[in-house]
Amino acid sequence: MGWQDAVAIGVVIGAALYLLGLVWRGVAGEKSAGCGSACGKCSSAAGEPIVTIGPAPSAKPGGRPEAAGRS
Repeated sequence: MGWQDAVAIGVVIGAALYLLGLVWRGVAGEKSAGCGSACGKCSSAAGEPIVTIGPAPSAKPGGRPEAAGRS
């Protein structure tokens, strides 16, 4: 076994340990409230109003905007 094989095996083992650590933290990680619990610790925008998308305020109910200058 050459030095390149040893380096490749080391990289594979390191990647496997990294992935195993991610899985372990995901399964047995800290039992915190997480986002969406309204704990007030994160900078979430809980007080901002919800914006709805709809027709422009100057639009007629028929869907065609009123032309400027016409009577």
